[in-house]
Amino acid sequence: MILPYSQWSKVTLIADATLSASDHQQMSAKINSVLDQLLKLQTNRESNMKSLQVSYEEMLKEIRSKRERINAALDELEKATLKEMDEVQASWNACLKFDVDK
Repeated sequence: MILPYSQWSKVTLIADATLSASDHQQMSAKINSVLDQLLKLQTNRESNMKSLQVSYEEMLKEIRSKRERINAALDELEKATLKEMDEVQASWNACLKFDVDK
């Protein structure tokens, strides 16, 4: 069990400890094991970050594409609405002119 730093009673430097060759080998193996785990974690993190970046870019591309389609549809709707309004206005003007000319 690993205790939090605040609960350590004494810390001894490796250089000051009297360790057997076997203890040194075990410590070295443990350090190498921890280092391997850290390297794997770093590799996984980098892979995850790349994956997130790719997902972000794909979503951004999809959003922009949809926005272009929405804007195009709105442009067409505006164009059709203005045309219809112009036709209604022309009809009103013709009716008003006919009524005035009577």
